[in-house]
Amino acid sequence: MEEIIQPKKPKKVYTEETLDKLMAEFNERLKIDTSDLFADAAALPSTAAYFAGLLMEIELEEQRAAALLGFEKSTLVLEFIESPEHFLRGTRHRNMQITEAVYRSHPRYRQAEEQLLIISAIRRGLSQIMYAIDQKRDMLNRLLESKNNQFQKETKK
Repeated sequence: MEEIIQPKKPKKVYTEETLDKLMAEFNERLKIDTSDLFADAAALPSTAAYFAGLLMEIELEEQRAAALLGFEKSTLVLEFIESPEHFLRGTRHRNMQITEAVYRSHPRYRQAEEQLLIISAIRRGLSQIMYAIDQKRDMLNRLLESKNNQFQKETKK
């Protein structure tokens, strides 16, 4: 039998706490500082670049997690086909329903699936953050235009 090459695993273990920390950081970074709109607008490109970098990383992590989930499924199915007695005592049957129940309930599969779910949630969150950054950019532009118009009206008096 040929050696099985395992796909790259995600670089770290993601939890729901990872998502909570990301959202807290996002909320802090995207507050609008009405006392200094120019500084806020100037800082926005670096904030956008930071979150775009995170989005690129998490998209790669999502692909790795999906590959790992498929790999775990395949190896568990092969292990079950070769030795069903190691998974289920007293059975030699290997139909589709039993095979699916075996791999879906196995801790390796469940752990890989959980990682994929969390990573996918983080990716969706980062996509929404990028949308929110665009919204903030638009809002800052409007506020700065309004402030500029107000300044021009005051200087004409």
